[in-house]
Amino acid sequence: MGARHVRGKGMPVYALLSASAEELGRHMARGRETVMEPFGLRKACICIQWPFPRGDGYAHVSVEECIHVDPTMTKVHLAMNVAKVFNRFYEKHRVSLGVLPEYAWLLRPDAMFRVWLTALEHTENDVFVAEFKYAKDYPDHDAA
Repeated sequence: MGARHVRGKGMPVYALLSASAEELGRHMARGRETVMEPFGLRKACICIQWPFPRGDGYAHVSVEECIHVDPTMTKVHLAMNVAKVFNRFYEKHRVSLGVLPEYAWLLRPDAMFRVWLTALEHTENDVFVAEFKYAKDYPDHDAA
């Protein structure tokens, strides 16, 4: 984490995949709070949509995966699970999305270091929205 984490800017996917929940909890706002208790859910479906050029416009490559959740799941653990789903998406699509040289959303070999989970919000009933940022440059530490 250290030098590549900037409070208020999110968490890089590589950190969510490699750091311990305890370490992440020290860096994530309200990371140790439970997030599933009020909903009584047993699973949450995570859908990732990645822009893909089609003709003169864009389509999306989509992947949906359901994860097990329980009332004791913290925000950190939910974020770690979202990162695992993104990692599986990356492993599955990195070749097909990594060969388009003019493509702005190209999945680069260092994508795990450039994709940041910037928001994880409950929007309604059993719907949570995860927002990712594909950072071409790391956030400015002096601006934090």
